[in-house]
Amino acid sequence: MSNIYLYIKKYFKELFYYFFYCFINFVFTTIINYYYIDDLYNYLLKPLYLHYQYFYIIYTNISEYFFLSLYFCLFLSLFIFFFNISFCLYLFCTPFLYKYEKFLIKFNSLFVFLLILFFTSFLNDFIYSLWFFFLYFEGSFISKNFDLFLEIKLTDLFTFYILIYNFFFISIILIFINFYILFYIKKINR
Repeated sequence: MSNIYLYIKKYFKELFYYFFYCFINFVFTTIINYYYIDDLYNYLLKPLYLHYQYFYIIYTNISEYFFLSLYFCLFLSLFIFFFNISFCLYLFCTPFLYKYEKFLIKFNSLFVFLLILFFTSFLNDFIYSLWFFFLYFEGSFISKNFDLFLEIKLTDLFTFYILIYNFFFISIILIFINFYILFYIKKINR
């Protein structure tokens, strides 16, 4: 009985080290992303700079820039954390798998990674084309009682960006899991 307890304790210790490594990686990634947040903003806003000759963004709150930067850094760090935790779980499970299972996991992981890269590049174009549609409504509107002027707000842009991105990212993962489950159900039924 104590021998099994030692094996289980050893595995939990190994899992703890993997998760601790992932947590440290997440913290450092967040710090690095926050340090380079202005460059990340410039990269993401470059299509808007190229499309408009005179372009500016407003903030409606003093702390909005800080919280938006923190929110965006956490989003990027979680995206990297997903790959990191997947790799750590793969390393943990590798000794228990057969060769063909290792091959399937490697192949599927590579497929998902390439699919995510493809959709990331596709989504950047798609999101900005949608955002350009919304920018056509920017301008001033005059009515009898008041003047209304609509401008770009950085919080709205990044909230929209992250919302669409998360929708597609979660959709890809769910589709992949469904195909994976269907594949194993067919294999079991044979």
